[in-house]
Amino acid sequence: MIWASQLRPEFQQDFERAYCSTGDWAPFFRRDAAYIRTELQQDMDNPLRYLTFDYWESQEAYIAFKKQWQA
Repeated sequence: MIWASQLRPEFQQDFERAYCSTGDWAPFFRRDAAYIRTELQQDMDNPLRYLTFDYWESQEAYIAFKKQWQA
């Protein structure tokens, strides 16, 4: 899955900590064996814009994980 985020400057450091490969979301995703990794990329032209890439074994695995943990 790919997520795009446009931040306000005051949230940039917290966002980077939460969404980096070792951030808050990674341990949550690691509950599932089909999760591979997360990458956080900062836009070179706009340092307040980020792309987050979450890698899963398949789209079906991601959908199943999302359904299981939607609450």
